[in-house]
Amino acid sequence: MSISGLSVYAGNSHYQWQTTQNTSSSSSGSRTQNALSGLTSPYTSMTSQISGMVELVQYAMDAMGLSGDSRVTFSQITKYQQQIEKEFDASLKEALEASSLSDIAGLTFTLSKDGKLTAAGGTDEDTKKAQSYLNEHPELAEKLVQRLKDAGLELTENLKFTLSSTGEFTLASGSTHDVQSLLDEQTELVDGLRDGLAGSNVDLDGLSLVFDDAGNLVAADDNPQAYDINNWLRQHNELENLLKKTLDEKGIALSDVSLSLPQGGGMSIDIASDNSEEVRQALRDQKELGKELYDGLAGLGIDPDITFSLQVESDGSVTINSSHPDADKLRQLFADTPELTKQYAQVQALSGIEDARAALQIEPSAMRTRLQMETIASSWFSSQSTSSFGTYSSTSGLSLLAGLDLNI
Repeated sequence: MSISGLSVYAGNSHYQWQTTQNTSSSSSGSRTQNALSGLTSPYTSMTSQISGMVELVQYAMDAMGLSGDSRVTFSQITKYQQQIEKEFDASLKEALEASSLSDIAGLTFTLSKDGKLTAAGGTDEDTKKAQSYLNEHPELAEKLVQRLKDAGLELTENLKFTLSSTGEFTLASGSTHDVQSLLDEQTELVDGLRDGLAGSNVDLDGLSLVFDDAGNLVAADDNPQAYDINNWLRQHNELENLLKKTLDEKGIALSDVSLSLPQGGGMSIDIASDNSEEVRQALRDQKELGKELYDGLAGLGIDPDITFSLQVESDGSVTINSSHPDADKLRQLFADTPELTKQYAQVQALSGIEDARAALQIEPSAMRTRLQMETIASSWFSSQSTSSFGTYSSTSGLSLLAGLDLNI
């Protein structure tokens, strides 16, 4: 006989276990399954039934961490079984949730100049799963590169973008974006420049800064306060030096750059040679491809509404039966998480004790009579024995009877 459990999961509901018997399977090598088989067979002697019951109770006591001379009731075993079942339920739910990306919106994707697509951001686990998917589907990057080429754009620098559930690309790179991000991080230098110029009675409204032919940051030629502005900038060139270094690293000509100081604070940059807007427009037309990429990442996990059955085999392994499209993913999850298999096997073994209890629900006097009829009373009930046996009554649960030799 093999024990299997039917599990059904939907949304936030829990797994429900239904014990079944498969009489067509071969005899099990598992001690707990053999014990349960001996207890439920109508042709098994009382001696074998008691032996099987003792074995199952001993298994439960071992699982509960109790010593052999401890006292335990069927009620305590049942409560422990229910606790293990809840722990398995929680572990499986957690494993199913962990199989998918926790936050696709937290990922940033980069399309490199050589046409490779990479993922970053979010949790380390999300990044790892997303990158694995991208590596398995290089055609996604190839399609994106081709679509940009079809729009008349050649990749001259890496493109970073985020992706919405509707497939919309949001560009997070380009020369303007990258240098603007640098300026946004340099709040101390930018605020110092603004305060210094304002302290020199410079009107910041409409002020535009550019680089002259000598590479110096200066006010635009048409600014009436250009002399005062340029004089202050020559004495405070920390931000100018940082900008020049960054622009040089990116291969951006100084003559293409202009800076402004918005009323709300900070500093804004505009780069004439940047083609970010053209890229944004090209990406706006690629919602279908974006949806394909998003749906692929969203489908990495196991459907939480999957229905399946679990069967513990004689070697302790678990067989999963399901017609769900994610069945193979679930089998791999159990293969990669041996603790789940161990927990489920324990749940089923402990669940069998209730069947065993029902099979032996007879009065102690009737049990003694049957034992005598099997001519083993003198062997089992000995005043010299230090072992014990648990019998069950509906009022007192498991009672330990001195004198039972567990080795008979």
